[in-house]
Amino acid sequence: MSASSVLLVAASIVAAEGRTATIDAGSGQHLEPGDHGQAYYELIVDGVPKRIDVGPVIVTAVTDTSASVESEAGHTLRPGYRAELRLPVDRIPETQVSVAPPARPGVSDPGISRPLREIPPSPPPTGPAEPIAPDDYPEHTLPAVPVEPDPSGEEAVDEVAEDLDSTSKQPAPAPVVAVAPIPVPAAPVRDVVHVSSGTYSVGLDPPEAEFFDQTPRHEVALRGFAIDRRPMEGDAPTGLSFDEAQAHCEELGLRLPTEQEWEVAAQVPGFVIEPGLFEWTSSWYQAYPGNSHQSEEYGQTSRVLRAIADWSEGTLHSRRFMNPRDRNSKVGFRCLKDSE
Repeated sequence: MSASSVLLVAASIVAAEGRTATIDAGSGQHLEPGDHGQAYYELIVDGVPKRIDVGPVIVTAVTDTSASVESEAGHTLRPGYRAELRLPVDRIPETQVSVAPPARPGVSDPGISRPLREIPPSPPPTGPAEPIAPDDYPEHTLPAVPVEPDPSGEEAVDEVAEDLDSTSKQPAPAPVVAVAPIPVPAAPVRDVVHVSSGTYSVGLDPPEAEFFDQTPRHEVALRGFAIDRRPMEGDAPTGLSFDEAQAHCEELGLRLPTEQEWEVAAQVPGFVIEPGLFEWTSSWYQAYPGNSHQSEEYGQTSRVLRAIADWSEGTLHSRRFMNPRDRNSKVGFRCLKDSE
């Protein structure tokens, strides 16, 4: 189906379990079971948003305000992903009208279908306002309020004059000097992204994985946390060892993320990944649960590094390891705070 013969409906995945998910669009957006589309999410790589396609999805059920979708390739869907669904153009409701653009000499353009609610209201008149006739607003006069004469008025005026005269002879009070409070610098606000408590799918299935240590896909239960949106910079540059990076986070009352926390956070909108930069995690380099492959590198000798190795592909599953005492200019880190 060509692009000119479809309408695109964008929706967010608000709940997911494995390969099925619920999106925040339904029959109100003219979805029907059997509609096809694409699941994706966005990463900010080198300051530029990059779309990462997860795989095709199909609508399986529809309500007024939501719909159920399923991954046609068996991929795991997650909250925060987006779904772009393709609808036939002939499904435009009758409440939509054709609005033709201004005609141009020698150019013939078809009308553009737009919902009535999208047509902007007519602008208010800009001409001079008509004067209002005086008769439209008759003048009202308030009745006079009677005031009884005060027989002691003259004496009261004399007493006030005496009080003012005695006050003027007293020395003026010393001026009050206002002392401004010394400002207390506020604690710096960390730029973070948030992950809610829940169960998440991490890792890759064998057809997707590039290396044996990236498999299998498995579920992990995580507590909620907030993690730095960007790798640490400035006073905590790249090139620190694991021990130095961990000590820096602990000085701030924070900690390094596990590799599972890093992978889940990396799929949250707004998480910034620096291309070519690996990041320390607190996890030891071990086999994933269910992976029977043996490696002499496994054990409590190396810490896991995570990165987006080939950002043109957009994979989050680049998994490396390094001795925690070693340094490398291409290794950075970010800190994490557990939710209360």
